[in-house]
Amino acid sequence: MKTQAGKIPARKLLVCCIAATLLVGCSSGDDASSTSGDIKAPPAELTGEPVKVAHISDIEAEGVTQADALGGVKAGIEAVNDNGGIDGHPIELTAVCNGERNPNAARACIRKAIDDGVVAFVGNMSSADDGYVPLIDQAGVASIGAIPLSPVTGASTSAFCFNGGLAAAIVGLAGALEQAGATKISFIYPGNVGAASAGMEEAYAYSVESSGVEDAGAVGFNLGETQFDAVVATAAAEGVDGIALLSPGEPEAALIRAVKQYAPDVKIATPNSLLTPSVLDALGATADDVLAVAITQPSTATEVPGIVEFNEAMDAHDPDGNVARNDLAINGWASVRALQEIAAGLPEITRESLFTAMESVEDLDLGGIFPPLSAPDRGANPEGLECAMAIGNVSVTVKDGQTYAVEPGQFLEPFAG
Repeated sequence: MKTQAGKIPARKLLVCCIAATLLVGCSSGDDASSTSGDIKAPPAELTGEPVKVAHISDIEAEGVTQADALGGVKAGIEAVNDNGGIDGHPIELTAVCNGERNPNAARACIRKAIDDGVVAFVGNMSSADDGYVPLIDQAGVASIGAIPLSPVTGASTSAFCFNGGLAAAIVGLAGALEQAGATKISFIYPGNVGAASAGMEEAYAYSVESSGVEDAGAVGFNLGETQFDAVVATAAAEGVDGIALLSPGEPEAALIRAVKQYAPDVKIATPNSLLTPSVLDALGATADDVLAVAITQPSTATEVPGIVEFNEAMDAHDPDGNVARNDLAINGWASVRALQEIAAGLPEITRESLFTAMESVEDLDLGGIFPPLSAPDRGANPEGLECAMAIGNVSVTVKDGQTYAVEPGQFLEPFAG
């Protein structure tokens, strides 16, 4: 296994809107009520000027909800405020923007948030990023913990991304299969979505190259298909002992089930964001031992200090468990935690001082949830992921409907080759 160490090598990756095409996979299957209500008021003893922040994601949109990201942000704000705020300053969630997968709606909300004086955005992610990212860039507001769902965010001068998102997860699939003992692998993917399909193929090619496993080829299917017998028969040709696969939404369950039935001994790996609660529920015990590539340590990795802190924050904010404790929620919580770490000690917390501090970050440790985070090397990072502060995937496996780290605390480096 190749592990993350230091800055990202100067590799180039054609992201090609992979994540925007597969955005439905970034859904918890719950509606916006899973954000678990409003944030409780900060303690009365926090008398400093509020640190105003905002968040945008596609909280409610046709076929997708990213409400778990907002739930993690809210839990992070409450936890920081309950522990003294930032040098006595409470964090205030001034604006919550529903991107709606609509650039116009996103742009209007973001413009108002900027006019209202937010000093940072936290945990941003939306397929409408082409509408609002230029506004944030122009205003010079740090977008901490943004998830790069397309090259628009990836190339943003204001985005400070903790990881490489779904594109980097696809690049990590071969490494996860190699780690599990596979030697010859194939790839099943949507082949009829133009540039996004080309991006997926190229990401898979990098995946194979960096891992060293033998490539048995890529097999495309038409997005929307639910019958995969013929596709699986081609992908599971003689000698194949590992299959990387992905299909947005509910067909992901049908695809995994088809592989398990046709080739029960073949190892399976998929991006963790596609294993939504509804997909795992549909698979039941069939999901056991499926491998996934996550962008954070999972919430079950209680050996990781940052995960312990995250779970405590979620227990306090969301005791009924309405928010799925997935990559999105963890990233949202971590974006607020990073804000606290970076802003602490600043003589004055302003847009300018915070942005300057973000550009000077070196080896920030958020309790092992991510590899150490340093200011993005935007010139050397992979194309489309210029905003990344680190790219360290986590190999996880499914058991009883939950994901567990294969090696808790360790990271796969998808571009190590």
